[in-house]
Amino acid sequence: MFFPNQVGALEEFRRVLKPGGRVALSTWHLSQAHEIEAILHEMGGPPKPPGWITDSEELKGLLTRAGFADVRVELDAHLFHYADVDEYWRQARGTGLRTALDSLDATQTERVRSALVERMRRYQRADGFQVPATALLAVACP
Repeated sequence: MFFPNQVGALEEFRRVLKPGGRVALSTWHLSQAHEIEAILHEMGGPPKPPGWITDSEELKGLLTRAGFADVRVELDAHLFHYADVDEYWRQARGTGLRTALDSLDATQTERVRSALVERMRRYQRADGFQVPATALLAVACP
């Protein structure tokens, strides 16, 4: 999703595959940091980068346009466990959100963290937080 020409990049993937080879790709349908993404978006933060793929049909279409066949895309759901909101925040800083989070001033950071505490309540369990995430997993043949 980070290639400026996604179809061209996938065509190159197909070109260099060995005969009988397959390509496998993954991207987030709903990332493990989706609550912070939503808060930043609500605060007028940067949108997802162009080309971000969150839809299985869009991913399948890209692979098909690049000449791949037998394209299969599956959703893979997972629960991420966090001991507390601070651990969730630290994990989010290990993603592409780090630049956006690190650019916040103290007041903005407090607003985001306060909103995060509120949003995370729905995931709270006795042992911490269980936050769902869903990946798109694609496999295709040249």
